[in-house]
Parts: sequence; structure tokens; C-alpha cells
Amino acid sequence: IGLLISIILSKKLTRQIKELKETADKIGEGDFQAIAKTSSKDEIGDLANTINNMSSRDKAIRQANEDPLTGLANRRYLMQKLDGLMKAQKNAAILFIDLDGFKPINDTHGHDMGDEALKVVSERFGACVRDNDVLARIGGDEFVMMFNGLTDKDVLKARAEKVLELINEPLWINDTRLKMGASIGISVSPN
Repeated sequence: IGLLISIILSKKLTRQIKELKETADKIGEGDFQAIAKTSSKDEIGDLANTINNMSSRDKAIRQANEDPLTGLANRRYLMQKLDGLMKAQKNAAILFIDLDGFKPINDTHGHDMGDEALKVVSERFGACVRDNDVLARIGGDEFVMMFNGLTDKDVLKARAEKVLELINEPLWINDTRLKMGASIGISVSPN
């Protein structure tokens, strides 16, 4: 009988741990609605509470540092990263991108269409940065790409040309063809 009870308890514990892992994985993927559920008042219950508290903290951090429309970094996050680079005296390059022709999209097609256009542009810009770089939306139609350690002017020029190439491709949203351009400023630190 003792062996049977051990097997049953082991299966229950394994199931609870598996459910906690699945919840933690969902939270790690950005699903902050995921809740670790358990009625246990033991270590499993404590672990579930810890996972739920981490989810709340991670959600707050994400909301503080992320543009809610595009999911990109926001101005606050960018400024923190820039401050860190300056204090560490590390090299970096900044591409400041201002969309040309965005206001007429909002005025003609409405803000919902403008929001969708910003999401598409954000995805396109994501192809221009590396994993350790920062892509941020800092204002309505203003974006910044921060390239850590990149100071080669030819490489930066090629990145800017890629941004222009991607933004010059027409956007199709709800069977509507939209066209924009961009103005880009480049600055290299510490120069």
C-alpha cells in the first residue's frame, strides 16, 4: 500500500510541476494573463505564488519600457540604454528616423490605418537591427535604432540605405496602398 501511495503522490507532484512549468513558459513568452493555479499550501503553492508575482513584476517592467502600439522599446528604455553606454564610454551609433508622409495617412485614412502602418513599419525596421541593438519608437512617427559598438561609417550608411529601401516599399493595409518615406539622421558616439 505504501508503494501505491508513493506512486500516486509522485504522479500528482509531477503533474503540478508540469503545470507550473507550462505557466512559466507562457509568461516567458509574454502572456502575462497566465496564472499558476494550485490549491497546495506547501512548497508547490509557494512556487505558484512566486511565479504569479514574477508575472506581475515582469508585466510592469514591460509596460514601463515598451511602446504599447508597436511592442518596440520606448523613449524611457532608449534613454536608459544610452545613459549606460555613455557611463561605460562605449561606442555606439544612432539612426534617428522620422517618417515622411505619415500625417496624410492619418488625416486621409484615419488613426486606425495609421496605427496599422506604424506596426508594419516597426516590423520592417526590425530587419535592420541585431539582437544586441535597440529599436525604439520615441514619438508618433519617430524611431531610433541604436547600434552598440558599431562606428563604421560605410556599414552605417548601408543600414540607413536599407531603412530607406524598406520604408519606400508600398504598404498594403486592408487593400489600401500606402506610401511613405523617411528622413534619417546619424550620430556616432563618442565623436
